[in-house]
Amino acid sequence: MIEAKRTGAVDILECGVPLIREYTSVFCACWERLFASGMPKIVVDMRGTTLIDSAGLEALLDLKDRCEEVGGSAVLARPTPLCQDILRVNGLNREFQIYSDYVQALGSFSK
Repeated sequence: MIEAKRTGAVDILECGVPLIREYTSVFCACWERLFASGMPKIVVDMRGTTLIDSAGLEALLDLKDRCEEVGGSAVLARPTPLCQDILRVNGLNREFQIYSDYVQALGSFSK
């Protein structure tokens, strides 16, 4: 299940499914709705994401690019050890701010 929630001015995408081809269209549809509110500040909470494939990596990069186009940003929070490895091996650890702590991820937008 992928759910969008709002905390103050920050949107949280709780991603409780693997970010694989089967779920990327749902993931993308979720974050696309967040752009209606203007400059998005998005935390992707990945604690329930057990796997990321190439389609999932592409969806994350699309989110980052789209956020930056409109002056917003996206960060990742609490990826599992396997997902951390996948992000690192594919270089996304250099593309995203990644936080092991959810509160720090939310707080990153107040700086």
